[in-house]
Amino acid sequence: MTMNVNINKGLLLGVLGIFGCAVVWNVIGLVTLSMQREAVRGDVGRVWTITERAIELLPRLENDVEVFMKDRQDLVELITIARNDFLAAEKSGNLDQLSGVIDAVMAIQVQIEAYPEVNLTQQQVALMDETAGSINRISFARDTLIESQVGFNQSRIIFFPVGLMFPRMSVLGEYHDPSTPLPTSNFGG
Repeated sequence: MTMNVNINKGLLLGVLGIFGCAVVWNVIGLVTLSMQREAVRGDVGRVWTITERAIELLPRLENDVEVFMKDRQDLVELITIARNDFLAAEKSGNLDQLSGVIDAVMAIQVQIEAYPEVNLTQQQVALMDETAGSINRISFARDTLIESQVGFNQSRIIFFPVGLMFPRMSVLGEYHDPSTPLPTSNFGG
C-alpha cells in the first residue's frame, strides 16, 4: 500500500511538472509572439515613414530637373511617374508596390548619369543623393520588415499550440515574380 501511494505521488508530481512546463512554455510563446507582432507593426510604420520622406523629396527633384533639363522632358516625365507611383503605393498601403517604384527611381538615376552634358548644380546633385539615400533607406527598412515577418512566422511554429492563436503573416514580396522585367530606359529616344 505504501508503495502504491509513493508511485502515485511520484506520478502526480511528474504530471504536474510536465503540465507546469507546458503552461510556462505557452506563456513565453504568448509574450514572444505578441512582442514580435508589435515589432512587425513598427517595421511597417518605419517603411511608410521613410517612404513619405522620399515622396516629399521627389517634387523638389522634379522641379529642379524641370528648370535645368527642359530639353529632357522624358526624364521629367519619369520623375513625375515615380512620384505618382510613390503616392499610389502609400495611399493603397501596398508594400509590394514599392518594389516597382524603387526600380523606377533607380532607372531615373541611371538616366541622369547617362547624360554627361547636363550641368547639374551642387544643390541638384545633393538632392539627387538625398533621394538615392531615401531609396536605400526604404530598401533597408523593407529588408528589416521581411526579417521580422519571417521571424514571427518561425516563432509561430516553435511555440505550438499558442502559435495557432496568431495568424501567419504574409512576408513582403513573397508573391513577387522575379521574372518581372525592370522598367525600360528612355535614353536615346
